[in-house]
Amino acid sequence: MAPPSASLKLLLSGLALLALVKGQPSPEVQRRISEAIRNAANQSNPDYSAFVNPFIGTDNFGDVCPGASVPFGMVKFSTDLTGYAPAGYVTDPTQKIRGISPLHDSGTGSSLGTYGNFEVMPLLCPDGFDTCTTRLAARERLRKLNTDDATPGYFSQTMDNDIKMEATSTRRAGLERFTFPEGSKPYFVIDLANDLPASFAGGTLDIDPVKGRITIGGRYGSSFGPGRYNYQAFACYDLLDGGKQTLDEYGVWTGDNFGLDAKGLGQTHLNLSLNLIGGIYESGALISYKGTPETITLRVGVSFLSTEQACANAESEVGSSTFEDIVAQSKSLWNERLSKIELDIANTAENITEMFYSSLYRASLTPVGALKV
Repeated sequence: MAPPSASLKLLLSGLALLALVKGQPSPEVQRRISEAIRNAANQSNPDYSAFVNPFIGTDNFGDVCPGASVPFGMVKFSTDLTGYAPAGYVTDPTQKIRGISPLHDSGTGSSLGTYGNFEVMPLLCPDGFDTCTTRLAARERLRKLNTDDATPGYFSQTMDNDIKMEATSTRRAGLERFTFPEGSKPYFVIDLANDLPASFAGGTLDIDPVKGRITIGGRYGSSFGPGRYNYQAFACYDLLDGGKQTLDEYGVWTGDNFGLDAKGLGQTHLNLSLNLIGGIYESGALISYKGTPETITLRVGVSFLSTEQACANAESEVGSSTFEDIVAQSKSLWNERLSKIELDIANTAENITEMFYSSLYRASLTPVGALKV
C-alpha cells in the first residue's frame, strides 16, 4: 500500500484533535471498534464498517443521527427523545424515548428538529387495550442505561421496561424489530400526528386488518428557514412478518392537551385536519398481537409521493428478507463506500482510524435523493 499523501497526513492530524469528542453509547460499542481495528492490522480485506462509531457527535448538542441508514439513504431509523433533540437521538440519560421512527436529518440543527414522523412505540398494557398509554406525554419512557448500540445500517436501544427496539435499513425502507419481556403481550402505538417539531397539518391513517397493513399520510411543517411550507410524507407498515405474526386487537386513538384520550376499538380510519383552536391533536393506531410472542418485526416503507409508493418501496427493497439479511446488505453497501479510502491501519493510531472512518461515514449520510420516491 502506498504511504499516505501529505494532505491526508494533515487531515489525520486534524482528526486527532477531535478524537475526544464522542458520544457515550454502551461500552460494548467502543470495545468492539477497538478490537476490529487491532485485528484489521493483519487483514488484506478489512471490514471498514466495523471501524465506525455512529455515536460520535451525539453529545453536547451535536445534532447528528446515529440511526440505521445506507449511504445517502432517505431513511435513518432512530429513536426520538424529549428535550433538545433535532436529530431525534441524544445521549442525555434524563431524556425520555417517544418512539422509533424512520425519517431524520443529521447535522442540520434547528431548535425543534426535523421529521420524526410515524413514530412507533411498543407498550406493555397488562390491563388491556383501553388502558394503553397512547398520548405522547403518557407513553414516554427512560432508556435502560448503557444499552444504546449502533453500527452502519443498524441501531438499537432498550427501554427501562426491558423492551428492546432495533432497526435496519435500505434506501427507502427497512425493518423494525422489538423484543418483549417473556410472557408479555405486545402492544404498539403507530403515530400519525406527532413529529419532532410538532408541525402536523392534517392527514389520514388506515388499518387493513386482513392484509395486516397500516398506511399513513400527512402534511408536516418545515423545521427552519426563511419561509414556511408544508411537505407531504407517507408510510406503509406491514404487521404480519410474512404470516409469522397474528394481529389481535386493533383500533385508533385521539388525544389532546386538554384531557381528551379516546380509543376506538375496531375502528380502521382516521382523517384529521389541522386543529386551529387549542393544541395540536395527537392521534394514531393502536394494535396488539395474539399470544405472548417474544419478538415482533415490522416492515416499513416511506415516500414523499404517496402511500402506494411507500408500500412499493417496502416490497421492492425489503420484500421477504429477514432482519439479518438487511443488516448484511447494508453492511456491504457501507464497506463499498468506506473502502474508497484505505489507511495503513497497522501504522495508524486506533483513535485516528476510528475517527477517520466515522467521519467518512458521517459525510456519506447526506444529501439524500427524494425525487420519485
